[in-house]
Amino acid sequence: MSSNKVSSSKPERTLYALTPSQGLTVLNRTWCIHKNVINIPTSIIVDAAWDLGLLENAVRLAVGRWDSFGIRIVKTGKLWQQYFTEPALISLKREDFRGRTQADMESFFRAEGSKVLPLADSPMAKIWVFADPEGHSGVFSVINHLIMDSWAISGFYKDVLEIYRALAA
Repeated sequence: MSSNKVSSSKPERTLYALTPSQGLTVLNRTWCIHKNVINIPTSIIVDAAWDLGLLENAVRLAVGRWDSFGIRIVKTGKLWQQYFTEPALISLKREDFRGRTQADMESFFRAEGSKVLPLADSPMAKIWVFADPEGHSGVFSVINHLIMDSWAISGFYKDVLEIYRALAA
């Protein structure tokens, strides 16, 4: 990968070219009417009522272990490039669907999954820990396809669940 140093009022950082796949993803977002086209909303629900505070902590720890949450995209002139910083999320929130319907939960997921994520100089993922209508615990995320694909998200969820189990032991 080619890189170059950029100096401005921001700390010095090394910029890298986007991969061909990332380039296509940016083109897709640029020219598509629906800018949420590159969102990947997914969820995982465990068949148990877990401690949501502990689950939230597991998510924080997992995010810190995944470099992809540190990818940032920046436009320099007409060129989109990427740099790496500390892993972070746009937000990590809790949602409680107990006493509500499955349709309420799915409507929430649809609404959040369709909101456009920021692209430039920002984290590109939002995560919720939640209790479903039956009291089971889960993780719902909306992740920009520039930083992860569905396979990586599955691996991330596995990491979260294993960290939770270790913390709960």
